[in-house]
Amino acid sequence: MRARLPAIASMPTAAPFPAIAVNRAANRAYLSDPNGARIVVVDLDTATLATPIALNFNPTLLTWVGIERHDNHAH
Repeated sequence: MRARLPAIASMPTAAPFPAIAVNRAANRAYLSDPNGARIVVVDLDTATLATPIALNFNPTLLTWVGIERHDNHAH
């Protein structure tokens, strides 16, 4: 299945390009919108847009420092 999301289709096609980071635990992708002062959030399970994260600057880079979820381990 290939989904087309309008927020992604409107991303810049010239530098500065969007950056992407993926949160595997939440199954979401985050794309910087270097011209829109926001982070676009994509729910990868449903291929839909979640609420974007508004910023007061135009982001050009992303780094994900979260940890992967582990459901099957004992403490």
